[in-house]
Amino acid sequence: MTRTARMVLLVAITMISVLITFSFSAVPQDPDYHNFADQRALWGIPHFADVLSNLPFILVGFWGLWVCRKVAGDPSRMADARERFPLWVIFSGIVMVGFGSAYYHFAPSNETLLWDRLPIALVIMAVVAMILCERWDVKTGILLLGPLLLLGLASVMYWQATELAGQGDLRFYGFVMLYPILLIPLLVVLFPPRYTGMGYLYQMLGLHVIAKLFEFMDRSIFEMLGGLMSGHTLKHLFAAGAICSLIFYIQKRRLIARKF
Repeated sequence: MTRTARMVLLVAITMISVLITFSFSAVPQDPDYHNFADQRALWGIPHFADVLSNLPFILVGFWGLWVCRKVAGDPSRMADARERFPLWVIFSGIVMVGFGSAYYHFAPSNETLLWDRLPIALVIMAVVAMILCERWDVKTGILLLGPLLLLGLASVMYWQATELAGQGDLRFYGFVMLYPILLIPLLVVLFPPRYTGMGYLYQMLGLHVIAKLFEFMDRSIFEMLGGLMSGHTLKHLFAAGAICSLIFYIQKRRLIARKF
């Protein structure tokens, strides 16, 4: 399959996914979403475990920024200086996720959820831009970084605006969150790698999927573990672990000599 044919296929799958997503009726935010299984408070902090489990995001975010600075001068691990831009957004966004998610879990509501979802959307879109840089080409990835970030922000703001209007609609945000789980493997399959160490990226994606499963199994895991830990707390820990896999990838990867 030629490179042009692969691009056309990717665009076609994206358009089909958009059409399928918006063929469904509007999906409002379920009010029960804010009713997390672990309601325990400690030291005056409500939902203590869900709040505290955001600390790893802050730590790995700053670690990732430090690693980016360290590898920036190594052409074997960052062949094009422009590749640092999506990485900066990813790790800065992860730090913001830590604070935003902690704020949300301190007092769960649609209003505070906005500050959790905004940085998450930025991180997901920056990861897509990073993969585009490495699988498609750097110029395309950097050119699309800004529009992708705006797309992520728009999806959250659209959801918030529809909630305030009394007609909540999560379809746009859901597409931005879930489509990359399909898109990233497609890019991996359709385009050759720029660096070694792809196993770390597979690990990152796998941990992200597991984290989402834990989110849906919040109460059942809490009951299964006898109240020791909830699924949502585990979601935070595994999602932070996914970012650790990305950091390991940046540290250990090496440029593959090929012509783009």
